[in-house]
Amino acid sequence: MWSHAKCLDMSTSAFKYYLQNPKLNWECNWCSLPFNELSEGELVLELETENIISRQESDTELGINTNQGFINPSDNLNTKSIIDERQTDSSEALIVHLNINSIQNKFEELKTLNEKLKAHVIAISETKIDSSYPSNQFAIEGYNIYRKDRKKGGGGLIVYFSMCLPSQKIALPKVFKTFEAIAVETRIGTKDIMFLVIRKIIRDKDIPYMTMAWKKAIRNKRKYAVQFSKNRTQENFELKKYRNIATRERRKAIKHYWRKKSEELNEKPSEFYKTFRPFLNNKSTNSSEISLRNEDGNIITDQLEVADLLANYFTYAAANVGGDHVRNITENECHNHYSVQNIRNNYENINFDFKRVKQEEVKSELDNLNTKKSSGWNSTMSPKLTKLISVGITPSLTKLYNECIEESQWPLDWKKGEWIPVFKKDNKQKKENYRPITTLLTVDKIFEKLICTQVVDKYDDSLYSRMTGYRN
Repeated sequence: MWSHAKCLDMSTSAFKYYLQNPKLNWECNWCSLPFNELSEGELVLELETENIISRQESDTELGINTNQGFINPSDNLNTKSIIDERQTDSSEALIVHLNINSIQNKFEELKTLNEKLKAHVIAISETKIDSSYPSNQFAIEGYNIYRKDRKKGGGGLIVYFSMCLPSQKIALPKVFKTFEAIAVETRIGTKDIMFLVIRKIIRDKDIPYMTMAWKKAIRNKRKYAVQFSKNRTQENFELKKYRNIATRERRKAIKHYWRKKSEELNEKPSEFYKTFRPFLNNKSTNSSEISLRNEDGNIITDQLEVADLLANYFTYAAANVGGDHVRNITENECHNHYSVQNIRNNYENINFDFKRVKQEEVKSELDNLNTKKSSGWNSTMSPKLTKLISVGITPSLTKLYNECIEESQWPLDWKKGEWIPVFKKDNKQKKENYRPITTLLTVDKIFEKLICTQVVDKYDDSLYSRMTGYRN
C-alpha cells in the first residue's frame, strides 16, 4: 500500500512507530483508506523532490524483487546508497511514486533523478497539466507514458513504464468524482499484474493569472445563473450580464499576466523557450518498442519477432477483400469486365504518352520539398540535404528521370519502402490495431509527383466533378 506521510497527517515519531510494527492495522486520516497487515518484505517508499526515504533489509538487494516480493525500509539507508546500488545492478524491479506538484517546471529534475535510479515504474501525481501539453514534452527515453489529466493547475497523473515491461492502459468502468486513477496492466515474469494509481481530488490552486476582480465576477456569474435557472423572469435574465463581465475580467487578467511575463523575459531571455514551450505543437512521436500478444496468448517483446508478425499480418490483411470471386478472377474476365469496357469505350480515341521532364520542373519540385518529411530507407539523402544541393543535382536527376520515361523502367531501389507500424486505437498488444505507413526515397517521390502531374493534367477534366480521389 502506498501513501505519503503528509497524507497520513501523523507525526514523525508515529510514522516510525508503525514502520517498526508492521502487523498493526491502521487507517489513513486523510483519505480514510484501510491498511491491512504488511506482508513480510512489503515496501513503503516515499519520494520527495530531493529526498528518498527507504530502508534495506538485505545488504545485497535494492528495489522490488519480483520473486521475493517487497523489501522492508530501514533507517540507516540514504539516497546515495540507493543510487550507488542502482548504478551497480538495476535488474531488480523498482517502483517509484512522486508527488511532483507540477511536472512542467520539474521534469528535467525528474529525468536526472531517474537516470540514477533506473526505475521500472514511475508514478507521478499532481502533474497539473492538461491536454494542451503534448506527451513528447514529458517523454523519458525508454519508457511508455500513460496520462490522466484533469486541468491546468490542478491534479493529474502520469505513469511511466519501462519498455522492458509490456504494458497497456486499462479503461476504468466510470469517471469518479472524488478521486482520479490510472490502471495499467503489465506482465512480470509469468504473472499478469495490474497497477492502479489513485489520488484523491482536492481543491485546486488558482491559475497564475487569476485576479480578485475576475474571481469576484465568476462568483457573481454562478450566483445569478443559479438564480435565473430557478426563477426565469426578465429581471433575473438581465443579471446574466455578469457572464460577460466575467469574460471581460478573464481577458484583462490574461493580458496583464502576459504583459508582465514579457517584461520578465526581457531581463531573462533564456527563459523564453521554457515559457512558451507548452504552447508549441510537437508532431514527432516516441520511438517506443512494440509488444504484441500472439495467437497462443504469449507476449512477444523481441522486436524482430514483432516485425515478422506485423509484416505477415499486413501482407495478408486484404487477402479476403471482395470474396472468392475477386481472388479467383482470370485475366480474360478482368479484361472483359464491364467497368473496364466502359473505360475503354469512353477513352478509345484518347492517346496518352509520358513526356520528357524539363530541368525547370525538377528544380521547382526540389525547391518545394518539405524538409520535415522522412527520407525513407536511405537516411543519408534526407529531404533537407536534397533541397540544399538542388542546384547541383538538377541536371543529373532530369537526365535520370527522362531515361526512365523513355525506357518505361522504374529503378528497383525506388520501389523499396520503409514501413512503420502506427497504432490506431484500443489494445496496443493486438496486431489488428496497427496500420502500416510506407516512407519512400526523396528522389522517387519527386519523380512520382512529376508523373502524376502529367496524368492529372490529361484526365482531370474527364473525371466526375465531385470525385475527390485520384486528383493531385
